[in-house]
Amino acid sequence: MIRAITVTNYLGDSIKLDLARPEQSGFVVTSVTGLGSGKANINMTEVATNDGGLFNSSRLPSRNIVISLKYLWHDLPTRCCLHHCAKSENGHPLRNIFG
Repeated sequence: MIRAITVTNYLGDSIKLDLARPEQSGFVVTSVTGLGSGKANINMTEVATNDGGLFNSSRLPSRNIVISLKYLWHDLPTRCCLHHCAKSENGHPLRNIFG
């Protein structure tokens, strides 16, 4: 069972979202999607002298993990904390952060 979520940006800034105590971070995690098992592509090599095949390689495609949050308090420090930790590499904040 997941007890906390730690989000870290490319600069190393992080915020911990404790699911049991949202008053510590100021955010309530309402849902998390995309955590299920991934669909891996497994490549096999067939050998004429053996039954079946031999493992060659595998590849796991990328996936999106979506975290939905609600503000526990609507104050400026709470919003600034999330805005600071949720910047992408190009400096733009993540989508729908204040929506």
